[in-house]
Amino acid sequence: MLVSFSSRGPESGPHGPGESARQQAARQEIVRQAEAKVAAAKRAAAAAERAAEGQARRAAQSAAPKSSKSSKSSKSKKGRKARGRPAGSRREQPPTNVSAYSQPKAPTGPPSLNRLVGDDQRRIAALQANQPAAAAAALRDVVADLDAMLVTTANYVRKVGTRRSRQSFQQAIPELVTVSELRALPFDEVAEILGLPTPVMDDLFDRLVRKGGFVRTDRDLMLREIRALRQQLQRASVTRDHGLLDRLMGFVLRIAQVIGLAAAAAPVGAVVVGEPAVAEAIMAGVTALVALAFQQVATYLSQQRAHDKHAATKAHADLLAELAKAGRLATPPAYEGEPAVLRFRLEVRCARARIASLPLAWPEKAQYWQELDDLLLALKHNEYETLDLVQRRLEILPPPP
Repeated sequence: MLVSFSSRGPESGPHGPGESARQQAARQEIVRQAEAKVAAAKRAAAAAERAAEGQARRAAQSAAPKSSKSSKSSKSKKGRKARGRPAGSRREQPPTNVSAYSQPKAPTGPPSLNRLVGDDQRRIAALQANQPAAAAAALRDVVADLDAMLVTTANYVRKVGTRRSRQSFQQAIPELVTVSELRALPFDEVAEILGLPTPVMDDLFDRLVRKGGFVRTDRDLMLREIRALRQQLQRASVTRDHGLLDRLMGFVLRIAQVIGLAAAAAPVGAVVVGEPAVAEAIMAGVTALVALAFQQVATYLSQQRAHDKHAATKAHADLLAELAKAGRLATPPAYEGEPAVLRFRLEVRCARARIASLPLAWPEKAQYWQELDDLLLALKHNEYETLDLVQRRLEILPPPP
């Protein structure tokens, strides 16, 4: 018996074989669970990859619906013309090829100027590094940014120039006391931003008094020129013409900045809520100047404009000088509409400073623009105590070179 017992080995015993089977089953279950987790992870990764590919295909094909909409819009416009109705009532659609060559953007309005500048800096850096593919990709982003600005400009133009808008300004003229009060507004500096010659100022005041500043023919002309500019942006994107893009960007940026002044001064429909006469004059005058600029867009794009090395320094000094008078905003006005005049002057000086500093390779430019943004935000919310702080921060910054 002793020999027989020994021959069964160490795994013998009444419970030995049963315990070994359970251990093997447990190990197999652990392996099975691990394999199931690995398979689940692979399936999740495959699903994520398919989703990413689907999203990329939808983004690449996003131009097709827009092209269809553009075609329908064109047919609809022809039908409206045949029936004697105006053809500019539909919302402007971006050119098909521009959308196809750019990444879709979530905002419906124009991107911030900071984003546009960032895209353009990438373009310039790629050109300097002789990286044509990267430069072309950045060029398409810049085109999309500028196109969005033109769409917003077109939407604004459609809302002004109506008979009701002109009548609201003409009704406000008697409240301006004399036409000389119109000349107190810095329309000459707005004309400078747009690159208009000084003699247009006489034409401007005549238009304001006789026509209300902006007529239907002006609106139709501006919408035609906006469509032409968007087609030229499309051409610059397809042909990778960086020189053409530079000329277009200079004009579109100036227009966008000035349209922002008009929209901030007197939102469309201000007469209904009783905006002061000065605000109506600002909106009418600025919009009329934009119309004059569109009349000369071909001349602007054909000319080679030399950069004024002292423009940024002068614009900065003018801004600081105007900020020194901003304390009047916190005191009772000397005349009706004075706060609107003071705010408009500061907004114009901000626009001049931004446009003048745009081409500069200046380390403090980002911080400078942030101060300009803070200034405009303080004006928008009537936080006049913030203006003194902005002025002191601007004085501390090294001036534009």
